[in-house]
Amino acid sequence: MDHPSRPGTKIFAFAVTALVLAPSQLHTQERDLRPELGVAVSTIGLGLEFGLTAETLALRAGYYRWSFSLTEEIDGVRYHGGPDLENARALVDLYPFGGTFRLTGGAIWSHSSAEAKATLSEPLEIGGRVYQPAEVGEVRVQAAYGRDLVPYLGLGFGTRGQVGFTFEVGVALTGKPSVTLTGQTNLTGLEKDEFDRNIALEQEEIRRTIDDEPLLRYYPVVALGLKLRF
Repeated sequence: MDHPSRPGTKIFAFAVTALVLAPSQLHTQERDLRPELGVAVSTIGLGLEFGLTAETLALRAGYYRWSFSLTEEIDGVRYHGGPDLENARALVDLYPFGGTFRLTGGAIWSHSSAEAKATLSEPLEIGGRVYQPAEVGEVRVQAAYGRDLVPYLGLGFGTRGQVGFTFEVGVALTGKPSVTLTGQTNLTGLEKDEFDRNIALEQEEIRRTIDDEPLLRYYPVVALGLKLRF
């Protein structure tokens, strides 16, 4: 019985095919093959890229890193946290018209995560019960994607001179993120057991919300870059 293929499978197949065909295509254009070094600011981090480019095809690899934290108070709850981005990419750029427009396929290795910590200054409802600030030390949310290696597809523009600028938009098929919710409390005995159950209920509610939102299975990538061709 035939099963319909998923979009992620088609994109990954495109990337693999491009990677397989790239060496032979580059071999036919080896006289024009030139190395490039670039920097990029993107939604997957600040990165350093290296590439080998010919007239209609290029190979590119990059490493990207960025982390930051923010603090904000909403409805008596003080939130502190932010993302910790660490990504690497292996890409094939196809220039179908031999100009500046390119199609990109490949894969992203990701070790990114995000964390937020909530400290109470006002009562907060957790799992159907309202807790006072004196009862709850903090509530911590951690999120990460379950797959380390994901397919990527994008398009963009890049000038072809010795020094050039690049712009790229794309999407990584990450799958849904996993979320873990933990809490600290000075409650003991049965009240502590109830608190743990309520934390688990809140965690399941967050996970159901993620399951109901298909767009969370895709991570948008937008990148601006500067490159130097040797």
